[in-house]
Amino acid sequence: MKKHFFIVSLAVLLCFAFGCQKDEGEAAEEAMEMEGLTEAQAMVIEDALKANYTEYLDAMIEMNLDGSMAYYSETDFQEMLMGVSTYTDREALRNVFVEMIEGRASQGWENLGIKVSVLSGDAAYVSASYDYTINHEDGRIYQGKAVQTMIWQMEAAGWKITHDHVSWAGQYLEE
Repeated sequence: MKKHFFIVSLAVLLCFAFGCQKDEGEAAEEAMEMEGLTEAQAMVIEDALKANYTEYLDAMIEMNLDGSMAYYSETDFQEMLMGVSTYTDREALRNVFVEMIEGRASQGWENLGIKVSVLSGDAAYVSASYDYTINHEDGRIYQGKAVQTMIWQMEAAGWKITHDHVSWAGQYLEE
């Protein structure tokens, strides 16, 4: 039994080491084919989600909690992972956002990179990275980089975030 487990484990490890897994583009292409989406339909979804993500991020930057929360699913919200913390309901997530922006005078982002992988006609994976600056009311300035991955699903109210993970690294600038 141990020998069989070792052989299967070794085979899986070798498959990943030597590229047996599909790359992201191949997997997305295969998913679109299974869904019957044309490339043009996938591009429409991609463009819509890039616009939605940018609007979502703008609302976050403007510290517009209602505006940013409007992009999260009210019916199928699963979780948000922020750093090492997990929030599984919208109210808890909103409360964290309230705490995060307390004491901030302004914030901004630049060098936004967004990638959308359409999984089907009603689901997509969105990843983004950006540089950000947070200006605190007490004059401190925090700068860093963030990476965010999300699952968006089409609902009756439009494209909504059902899963979100954001990680960041940064530091306060010396005065």
